[in-house]
Amino acid sequence: PVEYGWVHAELLPDGRWSIAPAALVERLAAYVDPEPTAFLLAPRREMAWSNSVAYGADATGAVVRMNPETFATNDESTLVTIATENGSVTATFGADPTVRAGVVSMTHGHTDANPGDLTSGDTYIDPLTAMPQASGVAVGLTPGAGPPPLRAGKSQE
Repeated sequence: PVEYGWVHAELLPDGRWSIAPAALVERLAAYVDPEPTAFLLAPRREMAWSNSVAYGADATGAVVRMNPETFATNDESTLVTIATENGSVTATFGADPTVRAGVVSMTHGHTDANPGDLTSGDTYIDPLTAMPQASGVAVGLTPGAGPPPLRAGKSQE
């Protein structure tokens, strides 16, 4: 015989967990897959990098990580520009087979090229949380773009 104990009697009177607020359940029921796009932005975190501070990590600049099968080159010295209707950033390409095809992944917090520069504080705001959309943003990608912006205290050589 199954013995349910106090959890069943006190927390599961109808036999089910009730952990999702009604607003989230309604949002899930209304969800529609977005239209396909060439590339989607996925901000990332990296070990030893917290927001804009590097802790022993190589902080030479921002890297746009993509699946090597998605991008036409595996030359990791290639510069790429990512753009949305809100802005653009230029960074070095990095081949990463762990990134899903069609995804452009970039660590947030770099002062020279930050995925936050691609988002808006005025449009695509979640009405429930008041957070701007920062992931799954459709982006354009231009390989071989101009030099990345200078970082504070650095000279271009």
